[in-house]
Amino acid sequence: MYITYFHFPILLGFLPLTIMILCSFPAFINARKLASRQINIIRLSCDRQLTAMTLSQIAFIVITTIPFITNYIFLLNMKSTDKESNARMYLVHTITTYVYYTTYAVGFLI
Repeated sequence: MYITYFHFPILLGFLPLTIMILCSFPAFINARKLASRQINIIRLSCDRQLTAMTLSQIAFIVITTIPFITNYIFLLNMKSTDKESNARMYLVHTITTYVYYTTYAVGFLI
């Protein structure tokens, strides 16, 4: 019961997403403020690149996690005895799981 209703939806889904989104807003605001300062152009360029990489990784994680968690909650509440609809639901679940696991590979690409 703990893994089904708390671990996957909360600890692996909504809690990391909210923390990432809440921490990305100050990073975005700081990147916007850096443009108006008179600092070294190389440092400014590096700060902008790092902020862009971080924000793009957070955006990718949010885009790939939301379908997985939504589908997982849908499967928890779905009680169907039809084999064809079960097969469709598990196909969608498998696809969203594969997309969710690509979030771990994005860190190496960015």
